Amino acid sequence: MNKSVILPDSNMKDLVPMKLLAFVSLLFLLPWGILQAQADCPSTAPPTLTLTTHSCGSSLSKKSSILAWLGRLFSGFVGATLRSSIEERQEARIVGGTNAAIFGAPWMAYIEAVFPEGPTICSGSIVSERWIVTAAHCIVNQNKVKASSVTVRVGSANKNTGTAIASANYFAHPDYNPATYNMTGSAGNDIALIQLPTSLTFGTTIQPICYPSSDTVTGSTISTCDQKVFGWGTTDKANTIYATLLQTQNVTVVADSPDCSSFTGGRIICVQSDVSGSEVCDGDDGGPLVVWYANRAYLTGMLSFGPFPCVGAKPDQYTRASTYADWVKSNVNP
Repeated sequence: MNKSVILPDSNMKDLVPMKLLAFVSLLFLLPWGILQAQADCPSTAPPTLTLTTHSCGSSLSKKSSILAWLGRLFSGFVGATLRSSIEERQEARIVGGTNAAIFGAPWMAYIEAVFPEGPTICSGSIVSERWIVTAAHCIVNQNKVKASSVTVRVGSANKNTGTAIASANYFAHPDYNPATYNMTGSAGNDIALIQLPTSLTFGTTIQPICYPSSDTVTGSTISTCDQKVFGWGTTDKANTIYATLLQTQNVTVVADSPDCSSFTGGRIICVQSDVSGSEVCDGDDGGPLVVWYANRAYLTGMLSFGPFPCVGAKPDQYTRASTYADWVKSNVNP
């Protein structure tokens, strides 16, 4: 999922003083950061669709929000200094996104769809015992051909060891158009539902994420909330090596970006990585943009498209989940 900056193993001694300065600075800012992270992120969560009788959005403890806030503070306070040195040395050691434990993202689903031209890898989110949300382009190709089969894996951060489930019922939004969904002026509609043949058993590694019926995500309200993206996409600049373990990265929703405001009805959210040189990429498609409110995870967006090559100055575009709440509810709970 994460495109990377690379560091060498040699000549790293000059970075030590800067790292020490960063660490000391962070210690001084820690108490204030904890108070800010607790106070600034809205305690009132968005209204939620009732898609399951089970509680939704359970994952990490409240400290995740605090640590994420401190991470942003750290990046802003000392990141520029470190980044200037990092960018001068671009060989040998990968930096960027991190492995994610399934306990921290138990709603994740690895998706493989088969088309005439071959299989496609995507990511998705569990929203109820029998339904998973992903991107429409994950199950319908550019020629408007629907996948001949779709298999999901859940319950593990390792895509090879999760429980495999074949779906016989999967469909895209009726207004999705593969020829225009990522073009200026389009409404997008890049969302799909996958129905499982039997109900999932929820536990510590399988949980539904909350689905908002409305949100204020494009304003400044969530600027200090924990915001992350997840997926099993490619991890190299050549776009050839797919992650075996689930990846995650801290991100920030870019309010009022011209890259997203040109789409109809505010249905696209622009997202920028908090880490220079890190980016979602092929295989992360359909994966969630997650925002935590009051320690509960909300499916705020699904990865639709982004710049190519994946690492670039422009933000990634996510389908705004709340704008499709009525459609999701009508199919999950008809």
